[in-house]
Amino acid sequence: MERLLRNRVEELNGMDARRTAIIGIHWQEDVVGGGDMRDIFRAYVESSNIIPRTAGVFDAARKAGVLVVFVNAAFWPNYAGLIQNNGLFRTVTERNNAFIRGSRGVAVVPEFGPAKSDIIIEHSRMSVFHGSDLQSILIGHGIDTVALTGVATNVAVDHSVRDAAQLGYRTLLIEDCCCSSDPSYHEASLKSLRVIATSILTSDVFLQQLTAQQASDAAV
Repeated sequence: MERLLRNRVEELNGMDARRTAIIGIHWQEDVVGGGDMRDIFRAYVESSNIIPRTAGVFDAARKAGVLVVFVNAAFWPNYAGLIQNNGLFRTVTERNNAFIRGSRGVAVVPEFGPAKSDIIIEHSRMSVFHGSDLQSILIGHGIDTVALTGVATNVAVDHSVRDAAQLGYRTLLIEDCCCSSDPSYHEASLKSLRVIATSILTSDVFLQQLTAQQASDAAV
């Protein structure tokens, strides 16, 4: 592991906002709002300031010209097509029609806007790339760098970081804009992802990178 960590990408060498997308995973009512599964994440969400902090990052990214994409979990009525082959998917079906397409629970929470320029899509598996339009959207916008945020670090965020890296994107994970139901799960995923993501960075560092590139572009 130490050898792998020594080969991490330490310098991002500029961040072109026009070729960058920030992805918000599960910032939706049923997860962090007033919806059915909020109890799983309530303690951390309420104690960590994660929603205002992450909303601020999204707002700054919009102003810099970064593409904003929200990906929310959503299923067909009666969970048609959802194979209950694990504890996560089985729990979803026990939650009183949570995550049903067209319901309030699959809407982005109001703290994040969303803005008219944002793209909102849905997915129904672990990774936000699986069975969604995300890859086509990123290709269509000429994106080569993705910055990921969201819930939960050890499930959808983890799977999505791995897919983004495999698809060839410069993959950034903003660690203080992600959370799990337990801090130990969050930290365990970060430990593995440090050798898979291009970079794991804080929201302050991400915003510094954006600001530095904007200053560089203005000076040209």
